[in-house]
Amino acid sequence: MKGILYILVGILLLNVFKVSGEDHVKVLYDNSIRTLNSDPDSSFYYAEQLLSYSTKEKSVYGQVNANFILGWLVDKKRNNPGRAMIYYFEGIRASKNSEDPEILKLRVYLMGNMGTIFTEFNDPERAIKYYQDAFDLAFRIGFTIEQIKNLTWIGKVYHNMKEYDNAIEFYNQANEINLSYGNKKWELSIRNSKGWTLLEAGRYEEALHAYETNLKQVERYGDDFYIYKFYAINNIGEVYHFKGEYDMAIQKYKEVIQLKEEKKGFKEKNQESYFNSIYELAGVYRDKGDTDMAIEAYQRAEEFSETLYNQTQTKFFEPLINLANLYEEKEEYVLANFYRKKYSEKLDAHLARMREIEQVDKKYNLELILARYNTLVAQQERNEKIEYYGAVTAIGFIILIVLILLYNAYQRYRLRRELERSINAIEEKSHQTV
Repeated sequence: MKGILYILVGILLLNVFKVSGEDHVKVLYDNSIRTLNSDPDSSFYYAEQLLSYSTKEKSVYGQVNANFILGWLVDKKRNNPGRAMIYYFEGIRASKNSEDPEILKLRVYLMGNMGTIFTEFNDPERAIKYYQDAFDLAFRIGFTIEQIKNLTWIGKVYHNMKEYDNAIEFYNQANEINLSYGNKKWELSIRNSKGWTLLEAGRYEEALHAYETNLKQVERYGDDFYIYKFYAINNIGEVYHFKGEYDMAIQKYKEVIQLKEEKKGFKEKNQESYFNSIYELAGVYRDKGDTDMAIEAYQRAEEFSETLYNQTQTKFFEPLINLANLYEEKEEYVLANFYRKKYSEKLDAHLARMREIEQVDKKYNLELILARYNTLVAQQERNEKIEYYGAVTAIGFIILIVLILLYNAYQRYRLRRELERSINAIEEKSHQTV
């Protein structure tokens, strides 16, 4: 009902003020942005209207913005990255010949979002290409914050590929630009990402230094950056866990869990973060050999994970198999079988869901999406050429007809002049005879 009211009000405003041209584009754009988070369905409606009108009126600004909004909505609100990719592609295509500063910025965003989608589709080569293209354009137009972001994202792609040296190189490049730019959030974010890469590369002391530096910086920058304090303490616990210093790891995990509980509203709004810290603490107890404390922590994680459970991620039901194994070690087989059965049920549901996605949900087949899109674009370009040559032919035909008419008019004029001269000659002879 709320969405319908938004749409009716928007239509009323359009009719009352009788806006046209670029003003009409702006009204539709403003309506879509205004409802983007509060009412995504209405925002989608306005963005579709914006795309339709802008395409008809050949407004590049409207087309690029509409495709950007529609792509963001179907990606973030409707969880359909395959469809989002098509909108982003269209936005990039619509912007390719524009040098308008605002459209160039949008093009940077579009290419960056494409990089993120290709990362989600586990296509690192294409992800890096789009992030690099976004960086190159951001560099050309002096869009510094997007230079920093895209270099960081390239670093994360290399991290996922386990090319740790390349990842660190891109983090360093991003940090170098940010030294003069001075964005505190991205300073902390880059160092946090670099620390995780150093940790996975086995460079524990360097990772520890990165996280401890972030802790000091958060103390300087204030409570607005508390999330990076949580990341740092949690990850310091992870470093100590990797190093086998279990007591220090336990201390850090307990500290961050307490901070998350004390931070008003954090646990409710960031349930996955809270779950992760408890689950990781349980893993330290397990590796230390403290079975009872491990069971207690896994039970806390398992209770909390029920609200997070979904059929596409396994980590939220992994506490169950750990509990089964630990109770089996204690020879408490009834409880071991209980948790093993629960785990098997969740795992079966997970596997069934993954088979369903693979077999039925073709929108997640990346190559199919790209093939269909390229076919669509080729057809559109063929149609545009047909329209162009048709228009050229029509204009040529009109020019030919005009030339023929002019030629005929000229011939009639010439014939008339010759007849006049002939008549005059005859009249002169008549006068001479007389």
